[in-house]
Amino acid sequence: CGAHGCWTVGFDARRIAEHTQHPITTDARTWLRRLYTDPTPPAEIRRVRGELVSDLARGIAGLVNALDPNLVTLGGLAMHLREAAPTTF
Repeated sequence: CGAHGCWTVGFDARRIAEHTQHPITTDARTWLRRLYTDPTPPAEIRRVRGELVSDLARGIAGLVNALDPNLVTLGGLAMHLREAAPTTF
């Protein structure tokens, strides 16, 4: 949607590539999976992963507080991102 705080803006592969100055070399989903799962990323990628994890965690916390669900599950690339920076999440 493009609104401030929108996950589409924050997690868009093109924007992440611009922010990290690491070009997308495959399809966007594969590129993001590699970015999130690289065991020895450069410092800039570690920093960006930490920022993304913080954004994801804050957003999930907001949804949990607003909707009061009994269970929250992560799917898609979210689980890889959470694993990339577990202490931040």
